[in-house]
Amino acid sequence: MLAIGRALVTNPRLLILDEATEGLAPLILEEIWRCLRELREAGQTILVIDKYVNRLIQLADRHVIVVLTSLGAAARIA
Repeated sequence: MLAIGRALVTNPRLLILDEATEGLAPLILEEIWRCLRELREAGQTILVIDKYVNRLIQLADRHVIVVLTSLGAAARIA
């Protein structure tokens, strides 16, 4: 949360979050998702890389899902 807040102080055009929910307690995790929804509603552009695909799909206007397999990587854009 502190890192996200520090990044927002600079008023970025694009906020990039890579695994921002990794290892967080469930209550903090929910707070992160709530904050991301509020930022999106306020018009903030956000790029989120995370393993919680269902949460991201609900949040995102556009998404790319990359699946790593033993044969390589495949991407689905929606």
